[in-house]
Amino acid sequence: MLVTTINTQGVLNHMKNDTSYLAEQITHRTLSRPFLIHHTTVTNDMKLALYLHYHSEMEFFYLTEGEVDFVIEEETFRLKEGDAIFIPPGLIHYADNIPLNDKTCSFHALVFDISLLTDVLPSYCKHYIYPARYNARKSVLHINSSTDCHTQILELLCPIFDMDKSDIDTYELELRGRLLMIWQLMYNTHLNSVHNNSLYDHIYPQLKKSIDYLDNNYQENIELSTLAYTAGMSEGHFCRIFKEFTGFTPFTYLNRKRILESCRYLTDSTESIADIATKCGYNNISYYNRTFLKMMHETPSAYRKRTS
Repeated sequence: MLVTTINTQGVLNHMKNDTSYLAEQITHRTLSRPFLIHHTTVTNDMKLALYLHYHSEMEFFYLTEGEVDFVIEEETFRLKEGDAIFIPPGLIHYADNIPLNDKTCSFHALVFDISLLTDVLPSYCKHYIYPARYNARKSVLHINSSTDCHTQILELLCPIFDMDKSDIDTYELELRGRLLMIWQLMYNTHLNSVHNNSLYDHIYPQLKKSIDYLDNNYQENIELSTLAYTAGMSEGHFCRIFKEFTGFTPFTYLNRKRILESCRYLTDSTESIADIATKCGYNNISYYNRTFLKMMHETPSAYRKRTS
């Protein structure tokens, strides 16, 4: 049994075997502030240290004991005691527990909205945030003590988990300050290589039109020519730029959007799986089932049973 303690206005405890409690349903806030700190312990008989989920906020995950395989989209990172990982917004992630003798697996997580940083930055500093916001997959960072910079990040991050959660006035400014210092270190050594400022400033507004079109019309049959036209680009140039910014091909992004929307319907409605597949743009139920299994690592019916 995995017990998670979430510090907010009160203390909310939930058990891993109560799998109806999904991360995207959690309000990641402390009082009215856009962040939340989790403290979790997993016994060594549990396969999952962190269940499959995603959220619109960023996250720092810090492993205090044990060992896990942390999976973000299709990439796996082996985290050992004392390691951390930065998860940009919107990426599907989970962690498999690696049992080590009688050791438990324990970790902290800081989940925070991007506004926690951007609200205190002038407009001319917003480009520092661009990589994690617009190129999330390339912005993932496995943090360990192998470099001086990573050691500095860990030294700034760890005290956040020890702050007194009962009185936000005693740590709120320090929390923001530590995050900004962490961000500067990440930018200097990693995020600055992810993007080109001028490319983001000039190309992203065009690309966003096609991303918005995909998000708003995912139920429909969408042609590559329509997406390229919406962005004002040739099809070849559009595909290259789209993947550079999002980490996905246009139609991988579309499939991902459809599957994630279907997850919402599976959890929140009593409609048949076939009807949900059709509603989310799939005319072939077999293809929907295969795509769902590949992405979510379980069938739609198993997902519904687990989360309803």
